[in-house]
Amino acid sequence: MLPPAPLPVVHRPTTRLPRRHRSGFAPATVFEAALTDLAADRATGALHGSAGTVHLVDGEVVHAESPATPDVGTLLTSAGRLSARTWADAMAATRGTGNAAEHLVAAGAIGRGELELCHLTAVLDAAFFALPQNDGPIGFLPGVRPGLTLVRPLDAGELRLAVGRRRALLDRTHPAAGLDVSPVRARTEPATPDRRAAACSGRRRAVLAAADGYRTPAQIARLLGRSAYTTLLDIRHLAAVGLVETPAVRDGPAPVAAVGPAVAAGPATGPVAAPVPSPAPVRPGGVPPQAGPPPAHPEVLLPSPALHDFPPDPEIALLLRIRAALEARL
Repeated sequence: MLPPAPLPVVHRPTTRLPRRHRSGFAPATVFEAALTDLAADRATGALHGSAGTVHLVDGEVVHAESPATPDVGTLLTSAGRLSARTWADAMAATRGTGNAAEHLVAAGAIGRGELELCHLTAVLDAAFFALPQNDGPIGFLPGVRPGLTLVRPLDAGELRLAVGRRRALLDRTHPAAGLDVSPVRARTEPATPDRRAAACSGRRRAVLAAADGYRTPAQIARLLGRSAYTTLLDIRHLAAVGLVETPAVRDGPAPVAAVGPAVAAGPATGPVAAPVPSPAPVRPGGVPPQAGPPPAHPEVLLPSPALHDFPPDPEIALLLRIRAALEARL
């Protein structure tokens, strides 16, 4: 008796299951939760707090600003790309329309790509300080439009991913989040060859010269008219080789919560202590320096590695890739 013939193998096409997003990407601060809800409602207006404001148009992020970061005009005029008069005239001529960028480009004052990249830098700088807001009054002003809007707006998820990559780069460079909000000063010991190499660029030498023990990194950025995030990254590099320190390092133990690989390795199993800024020294004459922005919550700004994809819009993705590549090479 012959054995039964084997049944034919039928190859059925497999259906790819949707990727499950980790819960660590859920909004974890009051500001982020409000931003997510407003984006879902396609709201138009300004979500504001003491450390920064994010502007939305139809639920998309078109602008952000923070008292801790230089704005677009400061970045362009400090770099000599525009005169202060040209910038002020453009803002006055387009007040309430959000078309300052088109006005400047049409007048031949600056190239479209350069202005777009500079504006994106300012927006990401401001969002870096605005997103961690979890305390203090937070409100929304409907219908408010900024004088300058991004040509290619970002959605809330894209903004959080970009800020998360910046936070991760800072912690890979030197995991000391307390440096971001504390006054820093240059160390006076003779520099070793490694230290001299770290400070060899003119940009970092200027940051080192401005680190007087009274200014925070945000204040140094405003003094130099530079990107706040780039200044934070420079200070982390300088601190990693021992060229800068917070005054509390010399005067006593600094109550700074270390933030590093344990955060990036996976979702937090419990609340992570926010970095506590070192006590600010008092300037001669008894005038304390201006308080810095609130400390960041790293577990908020580090989304799941599965979500580290660039946005689907190829032009926005290109700008973010250029920005990320430039920052990684600093």
